[in-house]
Amino acid sequence: MNMQLKKTLRSAALCGVVMFTAAQASHAATVYPLGYDPAYPPIDGLGWRATAELFIPENCQNAVGTQTLNSGTVGHKFNDVAGCAGIALQNTKLYLYDFEEPETVFDMLNIGNYVADLNGNSASGLEYETQELFEISFINGIPVDFSTSMSNRLWAGDVATEFDMDSAYFSLALGGARSVVLKNVGEDDDAEDEPQGVYYGANDPTLRITGLPTADQANAVPEPGSIALALAALLGLLGVSRRARR
Repeated sequence: MNMQLKKTLRSAALCGVVMFTAAQASHAATVYPLGYDPAYPPIDGLGWRATAELFIPENCQNAVGTQTLNSGTVGHKFNDVAGCAGIALQNTKLYLYDFEEPETVFDMLNIGNYVADLNGNSASGLEYETQELFEISFINGIPVDFSTSMSNRLWAGDVATEFDMDSAYFSLALGGARSVVLKNVGEDDDAEDEPQGVYYGANDPTLRITGLPTADQANAVPEPGSIALALAALLGLLGVSRRARR
């Protein structure tokens, strides 16, 4: 076997291992991208949009069936179903922008992750700034709705300057249309205090959510990788090696 053929086969084997590993990893979870883009009526001229990713471990999605999970008040607890304690709403970002000029973003608040509520300290309500997934509903293993507690509040300094206000701490709860809430609170307010302004997503025609399957959809987002792709790549490289040997 000549040196060129050895190098080609070595590259083919390495590529096969990498592709096989990537294919296996692609089956580890399903990630649903989410987007929201309504107005914020409490502050005239302010719009907001948010992006996030709903992360569902594969073993959870395979085992959960049709039910609602939370910390135990409705349905079953997150940790009653294999893998579902690892559910997360991740990479959440809140953009506060000029409603008349949407490309002008005043502040981008990096909220981060909401994790499954395992100890029952979250609920739907303005006072729960625990940044957790409060509940999530599945149909045939597919998440069709969810709700979070309010996020930790974050300061939006450019919004405060633009609108000449001192109540520019923002906190966000996400979910389906009926569980989306954005509030702004004053600098000295405690979590239990009344917020300065609140947006509720219920029946708001400007609320647009993308990415989450609806209840009548039977299939989840297709996974990008497969073992078949890895094998095809390996066979392709082996074909190259045969040509190199001639």
